[in-house]
Amino acid sequence: MPRHVCSFLLLLGAVLGQEEEAITQRTGLRRELASTCVNSEVALRREISLSNSAAFTNPTPIFICGGAIAIDSEIDISSRSIDVKCVVPRTCRLIGSQNRIFRGNPLNAIFTGIEFSDGGVTQATPSFGGAIYQTGGSLTITNSVFTNNVAQFGGAIFVAGLTATVEVTDSEFRFNQAIQVRHH
Repeated sequence: MPRHVCSFLLLLGAVLGQEEEAITQRTGLRRELASTCVNSEVALRREISLSNSAAFTNPTPIFICGGAIAIDSEIDISSRSIDVKCVVPRTCRLIGSQNRIFRGNPLNAIFTGIEFSDGGVTQATPSFGGAIYQTGGSLTITNSVFTNNVAQFGGAIFVAGLTATVEVTDSEFRFNQAIQVRHH
């Protein structure tokens, strides 16, 4: 294995160890972080479900290993906080397969290094947010890409609510569409 890959894995292990220790001290909960690197929709849903049911507000990061994960139906995020990170930024692709990828009411979420693609909500009238639909809470997106997402309102992201906050940094939006269907 190349030296730089070994160094990265050692650094990742140290970071995971620090995160685990901090969570254990704050909450008394201990999760095996080595197993949180997910590579399937089932594993991602399981980790988000665990995060949603946890008693703490600063969640354990959920790491996606890399590659593409097809999302067969939207992932509904409860009022808890989530933190989803790609181990190697922009190598993790969540494919909506014409479904919205995430929905939260309210959503307190952090996404780092994720590509959201082909999310879509075109059957519902009206439809909001092809990749992410958020009402209330906060949404932080860093170093991510939104590609080919479609909805009537907010092709990639739709945010509603007077208290909602959104911060998007170092991210790209490509070929997303917000369409309106007219009825005659």
